[in-house]
Formats: sequence, structure tokens, C-alpha cells
Amino acid sequence: MTDKEEREVLRRYLRQYLSAKRRKCDLERRRAQLQQDMQCPLGAVRYDGMPRSGSPSEGAAAFAYRIDEVEQRIRAQQAEMARAALEIMDIIDFLEPGSLEREVIEKRYMDGMGWHAIERDIPISRSQGSVYENRAIDTLRMYAKVRSMVGLGERGEET
Repeated sequence: MTDKEEREVLRRYLRQYLSAKRRKCDLERRRAQLQQDMQCPLGAVRYDGMPRSGSPSEGAAAFAYRIDEVEQRIRAQQAEMARAALEIMDIIDFLEPGSLEREVIEKRYMDGMGWHAIERDIPISRSQGSVYENRAIDTLRMYAKVRSMVGLGERGEET
């Protein structure tokens, strides 16, 4: 595997927390939409006093089951977020505390900040931030434990 491919594998691994966080937000948005739909379901029965025949519809009860299923998925996603955050923090701990490399990696992969926000927060230029990020990624790639966590294997070994 080339250096560029290894860097991308490590970056992808570091992005897993933000991906899990985004999926949780999507699930919460879906739950809110289902709760809103439950207020006035399309298939709700209208009572007008006239007898009708037909098949029973799912109605509002089906929404409660769907909401419960989404809430179970949200809880599972929260557990996934916690797992990913701990693993990423374990990896970040290999970087020197207080270093700009560590600060850039934390802001980028734990806080989900874009380059403009990082530029304002640290303050460094976008190109300097990229240099610090690449330096941090290369430093992390040197550690055998990080390589095994990420799935890169031993140095010089094809995975």
C-alpha cells in the first residue's frame, strides 16, 4: 500500500465518529418527521356516522411502532458514536499534547470543523493546517498500535 493510500485509510478511520454522528442526526430528524406525521396521519379514519366496509388501515398505531424502531436505532447509533469517539481519542493520544498537529486533528475529526473554522480558531492558514494535518497523519502511521487499529498491518507489509 502506498503512503497516499495509507493516509487515506487513516483519514477514513478518523472520520468514523463524524459519520456516526451524522447518521444519528438523520435518525433524529426521521423520528421528528414521524412524530409530526402522527399528529395527522394520511390514512386516518374519519368518523362521519356512515357505515363503511373496507380493509383496516395501519393508522396512527403504525407510527408508534415506527417511532419506537427509529428510537432503537438512535440508541444503537449513540453507542456506535461513543465507541468511535473513544477509539479516535486513543489514536489522537499518540500525538504530542498541546501540539498544533494534535489540535488540528482534534478540531477536524472530533469537532467536525471545516478549514475556515479552524483558520479562525487556531489561527493558521488553510495550507498550514493541511501541513499540520499531514504531519500528524504521518506521525500516527509510524505507531504499530495505530496501524493495527486502523487495519494497515505492519510497515512494509501489504494488507
